Amino acid sequence: MAALIDDCQRKMDGIEALAARHGVRACIHIHSGNSASANAAIVYLLLKDRDRGATGAYIDPGHMTAEGSISGWRQGMDLLAPMISLVAVKSMAWERTTDSATGDVVWRTKLVPLREGSVRWREVFGHLKEIGYDGPVSFHSEYQGGHSWRDLTVEELIAQTREDVAYIRGIAG
Repeated sequence: MAALIDDCQRKMDGIEALAARHGVRACIHIHSGNSASANAAIVYLLLKDRDRGATGAYIDPGHMTAEGSISGWRQGMDLLAPMISLVAVKSMAWERTTDSATGDVVWRTKLVPLREGSVRWREVFGHLKEIGYDGPVSFHSEYQGGHSWRDLTVEELIAQTREDVAYIRGIAG
């Protein structure tokens, strides 16, 4: 992992310079799974000494909950608070399946409507207020009954996103 972090730091040097040259902010998206950005502390290490105008954290409470269920998401938000540039809004649920080759129980995450997932959105938005975040949020409508969003019509995609936005407006105040 140390070698991966060193490699990411070297790559971030170039990304930071490119972003600064073009007047944009390059953000590291927190994403669950086997990647360096699955852990908010690693994202912090990658960003802590960088130009905050050119680099930032793109936190994703859905992925943060998958990796740090009970309070890891909150700890990550606290650590990254001054670096947060964007918040992804999507939710996941744990789904029990069986490995067809071994018969073992396997748990995997599945994207679901915001009100059905494991992310405690009321707490997330309350905590975002506590740490002073008032920037943009990005809704991700990547679900729909287990089907790919690619299987949806534009109207269906808009309808499910509209429901998620209404839900968040109702709890975020």
